[in-house]
This record gives sequence, structure tokens and C-alpha cells, in this order.
Amino acid sequence: MRPVIAPRGPRRALVRTDASVSIGTGHLMRCMTLADHLAMRGWSVQFASRALPAPLLADIRSRGHGLIRIPVAVPMDEEPGILAGELASHAPDLTIIDHYGIGEAWQRDARRWSGALMAIDDLAAAPLDVDLLLNQNLGEREGTYDGLLPESCISLLGPRYALLRPQFRAARGPNPPVRRQVKRVLIFLSGADEPDATRIAAGAVERLGIASDVVVGAAYPHLDRLRAWARGARGVTLHQNVADMAGLMLAADLAIGAPSSASWERCCVGLPTILVTLADNQIRAGEALVRAGAAVNAGWHSDVDEAMLASCVAGLAKESERLAAMSRAAAAITDGRGVERVSDAVDELVKGDGTHA
Repeated sequence: MRPVIAPRGPRRALVRTDASVSIGTGHLMRCMTLADHLAMRGWSVQFASRALPAPLLADIRSRGHGLIRIPVAVPMDEEPGILAGELASHAPDLTIIDHYGIGEAWQRDARRWSGALMAIDDLAAAPLDVDLLLNQNLGEREGTYDGLLPESCISLLGPRYALLRPQFRAARGPNPPVRRQVKRVLIFLSGADEPDATRIAAGAVERLGIASDVVVGAAYPHLDRLRAWARGARGVTLHQNVADMAGLMLAADLAIGAPSSASWERCCVGLPTILVTLADNQIRAGEALVRAGAAVNAGWHSDVDEAMLASCVAGLAKESERLAAMSRAAAAITDGRGVERVSDAVDELVKGDGTHA
């Protein structure tokens, strides 16, 4: 790896990620968790994103991070040139990339104006030209990226490095709770959830007369319809843009969710989950969670209906020991300190004097 000269002042990080109805909000949310922690360590962080929902734009700015808005019409392969001009007077010491549409060619171009490069990846499907790789999914091991990374690249693999906000570690406490009954269900599929599996899951739980917290994000496109339904439903509390997700998870006995990055939040507080898969990139994580005993898989979203999910919830509610075993298995997957470990690796990669090893 090449030494880089840092600009005067704090170390600078650029985060290249996006959020939308089609790709969800998970990439952006985990990047903001890392950005917040780096800022606590004295880093200056700037995001570079295409069109974001207004609440997410406001969230980035409220946290004190900078923002470069990339025009939607700009082809992806022209982005490094656009960013080179934007960053001419304040080149980043580290560029963090969390985006399925960005690969080796983009990263190679970015080396003209960036110091070290880091990728947050879930796919292990294509070569990456980076110095630090994070794949926080369960079941990833040495060898997953054979032939896809430079020999000198440092790899951080598995939920030990999951980028969770401090609230989840605090909610976990020294002894994560063990669930044995189902009195309250948390429903959170995605910050966007274009196919609206949220409404199906909420209907399934409402059928059983079990209380539920239903959570959607800023990019969720069916909010008016869901609100109208919730007004006439029993025991349903609807939440949007939740600040204390850890508190809702801690209060729940069971979750219905996707095998996305929110899986590691649920695991941290020992919350068993019924999984509904929304995207191809979630399949491997879902299979790993089932193998670990932390979840059961209801299947692909288009194959799931209210009756099926209601039967699954009712079945688990009758099996207290199985529920307890799932709770313990979930809590064993991650301890909530991943963002500290990743930040340690970033600090080690990019020294305070502006060089990287």
C-alpha cells in the first residue's frame, strides 16, 4: 500500500453510498453508524450520494456530516471524475464504499484522489481494489474472497464486525433476555419495502390478537395505505423513522424481518426472528441465520401470505423451549461491539499522521 499525504486538520473520510425504494436504506444506515463513530474519534466525514429521501438528507446533516449530491443522470463510471473536482481542496484520507453498483474500475479511478479505500460488501461476487474489506454477514470465512482482493487487503468478516449503533449494545446488557412466550411482535422488513411485506406481516399478527410494533422507514412507499389499515386494526402501533429501535426490539418477544443488516441488531438483543426474504442478496444471510438456530425462514416475500405467517407465529408461541433456544442462539452471534472493531481497523489503516501501512 502506498503512503498518502493527509491534508492538514482531522483525517477525512468520504462515504459513497445510496438509499432508495429499490435498494432500501440499510447501506446508508450502517454507513452512518460507522461515520458517527469515526467522527467521535476525530474524523471529518462527508457523504457522496445520489437522490436521497428528504428525511435521510436531513439526518446526515443533523449528525454533522458533509454531503456531496451526485446528479442522478451522471453515469456511474464518470463519478470518480466528478468527485475529483468536488474534492480537489480536501481529498479524503479514506473512501468508504457501500454500493453494489461500484466495483474495481471505479475504485481504481478513485485512487487518483483518495488515500486508502474500504468496501462494505455482502456479495463476494466481483473483484474489488480496496485496502480494507468488511463483510459483516454470518458464515463468511477466510477464502470467501479468494482471487477477488489485493493480497495486501485486510478483511473483516462476520457479525463480530457488524456496524451496530451503541444503543443495541446498551440494550443487550451483560445478560441478553431469553424469550419464552410471544406477547408482542416487532415487524420491520425494510426502510423501503417496495413489495410491502410489512402489511402482510402486520395482518398476520393482528389476526392472532397479539400486540405488534410495525416499523417503516423514510423511503417506505405505502405509508398512507398502511396508516389507514392500522387505524382499524387491534393492538397495532405504527412507527416511522424510529430513533430507539433497540428499545422496540428489547420489548418484543419475536420479530418478523428480512435477513438484512437489521438481523445483527436483532441478534444483539437476543430477538428470535421469522425471516421474509426481500432480495437475492439476503438469501445467504438468511440461510446462515437458520443454520445457527436464531431464525426460521418463511420464504420469499411473494410466496408469503397472512395465513402462513400467522401459523408460523402461533406455532412458535406454543414452543417456549424452542423460542428460548432461538433467543440464546441469536444473542451468541454478535455482541454489538462491531463498530468499535471496525473503527480500530480504520484507525490502524490510516494513521493519524496521514499515512497508511
